[in-house]
Amino acid sequence: RSKINNGQKVELTTESYPGTVFHGKVYSIGLKADEASLTYPVEIVVENNTEKRLNPGIFVKVSILVSTISDVISIPQSILESTGEGDFVWTVADNKALKKSVVLGAFSGTSVTIKQGLTPGDQVVVLGQENLTPNCDINIIN
Repeated sequence: RSKINNGQKVELTTESYPGTVFHGKVYSIGLKADEASLTYPVEIVVENNTEKRLNPGIFVKVSILVSTISDVISIPQSILESTGEGDFVWTVADNKALKKSVVLGAFSGTSVTIKQGLTPGDQVVVLGQENLTPNCDINIIN
């Protein structure tokens, strides 16, 4: 409950209008959680598009912006290599493979932010990393 406040921005999507995002704001938050689900009721007000109208009873997916992170490096989760020694990604320097230790930040969908270990401009291997060994030659394909 503490991360959601009146006036926060909301985005809605629905399978009825693929690719369309409706915008709104949190209007009110219930004072008491539902005892069965332990969730709070939240009312939102949406700017209804005149071309693609949201009608009563339509199912929507709601995203509430609870925080903003800027100036971060974000990578696909699928390229992470996790071991008992930590998390790693493969990078490229002078056409050689380098295994870099990284410290993970927030997860969002299929991406994760990197707190430490990468710098802007690092070339990260996103395909074929399962075949790499440290300092092996790499052929970059764009």
